[in-house]
Amino acid sequence: MSFLSSPSTNHMITNLTKRTNEFQSKIDSILNKISTESLPFQKKSFICCVNCFDTYNTDFETIGNLANR
Repeated sequence: MSFLSSPSTNHMITNLTKRTNEFQSKIDSILNKISTESLPFQKKSFICCVNCFDTYNTDFETIGNLANR
């Protein structure tokens, strides 16, 4: 029986796979929370950009400078 086909190795691989999936799930949850909690900031930023277009209409240099802040 080779090392890779032994029951203890199979158990270790199964355990490692389970732990990897659990870790990935936690990371996904954290990223989801960060994305959700950043929505108000993103909305405020987009509104600010739209207001620049409304305020400076055809002055593309000013709009670009304000958008890059």
